[in-house]
Amino acid sequence: MHYTGSLLNGKVFDTSVKEEAAKAKLPGLEQRPYTPMRVAVGTKRVIPVWIKASCW
Repeated sequence: MHYTGSLLNGKVFDTSVKEEAAKAKLPGLEQRPYTPMRVAVGTKRVIPVWIKASCW
C-alpha cells in the first residue's frame, strides 16, 4: 500500500511515493526506498484507519 501522511494544513510529512516526496521537498529523498508498504490485514500492525482505507 502506498501512503502519504499530511497535516491538517496539507503539509506532507511522510510518503512512500517518491514524486510526492520531491514535490513536498522532504529531506533524504535519495536515501530511502520509495516502495509500497506491505500490510497483512487482520494483524493489527498498522493504525485501523489504514485497513479501512485499503479495503474499500
